[in-house]
Amino acid sequence: MNRAEPEIELTGWDEDAQAGTITVLTSDGATYEVAPSAHELLGLSIGQRLTSEQVYGLQFAAARKRVAKAALKLLDRRFYSSSRLRSRLRQKDFSPEAVDAVLQQLTEQGLLDDRRFAESWCRDQLARRPVGPRWLRSGLHDQGVTPEAIDLVLDSLFPADRERETCAKALASRHYSLDDDKGKARAIRFLSSRGFSPSLARELVFEASQGFRAREEDA
Repeated sequence: MNRAEPEIELTGWDEDAQAGTITVLTSDGATYEVAPSAHELLGLSIGQRLTSEQVYGLQFAAARKRVAKAALKLLDRRFYSSSRLRSRLRQKDFSPEAVDAVLQQLTEQGLLDDRRFAESWCRDQLARRPVGPRWLRSGLHDQGVTPEAIDLVLDSLFPADRERETCAKALASRHYSLDDDKGKARAIRFLSSRGFSPSLARELVFEASQGFRAREEDA
């Protein structure tokens, strides 16, 4: 014989318009803090007996509210990629379903945007030191940005000749002895480690060494 599910009634709610929450109270002593939109979707009214589906709906809506609160707190401090934000929220033991639902909502609202994150991250790195697209691509990949978003951002940040200008700036920031092969090799390795193409690094080092020799001859 199957045991009947305990009857649970909605006994009240309290709306906080400023905080954008509704606290729902049920006869079993449970309290659910949900978004106003969730209350409307569930179609609840005081004194209503809740089905198991409605109870689950309340539980999930409350979980989404907790996830959204944590996500907005993180985003208030800095930009995140979708992947990084998902990882941070999962570390807080939120359910994958609630996390995914909130991330989708934040994306639809324009509060979570991988391209905007990637642009901000790249500009921040370039403001600190001159680095090339390969270095930035690797960093964005580590941040969980999709290859499609990476391509779009790097194409916009590195139009024609931008990599060459940035590479020249990186070379000028170091003082290598370019009058011998050892110094040239060190300069090329440095530029390659900063994410510039090896061919461009060799080209600029060669040009710089030629300029060095010309100055020596004039002296």
